[in-house]
Parts: sequence; structure tokens; C-alpha cells
Amino acid sequence: MRISNREFLGELRRYYENDVFSPCLGVIITDLIGKTGSRKNFKDYSYLDEMKGYALERCINAVATKKFDINTRKNPVSYFYSTIYNSFLKYIKKEKQLTIAKKAAYEQELERIERIRNGTPH
Repeated sequence: MRISNREFLGELRRYYENDVFSPCLGVIITDLIGKTGSRKNFKDYSYLDEMKGYALERCINAVATKKFDINTRKNPVSYFYSTIYNSFLKYIKKEKQLTIAKKAAYEQELERIERIRNGTPH
């Protein structure tokens, strides 16, 4: 399904007027997240579901705080795509940092075990 800027803008306008998050708005956002997640540079991550969840949280926050200016901007698909894309990149960066920390802790533990085996516990 192609995501229409006109429909997306209309749903955002309705939300901004009455603060009711419609199911249609939710579908538009989750579809955009799904399409972004299926791109070749993201689709193979083992933590893609977590990335999508983080992006959904960021998008809902952007809607709730009315960060997209419906009076001057007319392309919510681009704005939210950027939000999703940047959320994915931020999550990947966080996961890489966590992986580096885990690897360092693992290597330290292996060194500690090796020292114990050699009779030098410190």
C-alpha cells in the first residue's frame, strides 16, 4: 500500500484538533515503519522488532507533542520516514555499543579464568 501524504496530513490534522489518535493514523505509522524495516539495509538485523518498537515510540511521541507543523509542512511521510530512519540508526548504534561492552566483559572474564588456571589470580 502506498502511503498518501494527503491522507496522513488529514489524520494528523484530526489528531491536532481533538487529541484522539485514530486507528487509521496508527495504521499509517505502522505501515511506514514496516516499509522502512523491510529495506535491505535494515531487514536482516536480529533485533528488527525492537528497532520497530523504538521507532513507533518515537513517532507516537512526535504526534503527541505535535512536532510536525501541519500549517507549514505538507509532507508528513518524509518527516516521519526521517524519524523512523534515525530511530533505527540510533537503536543500531546502541546495540553495537552494548555488543562491544559484552565482548570486553567476556574477554576480561576469559583472562581472569586463564590467570586462575596459571596460578596467578590477580
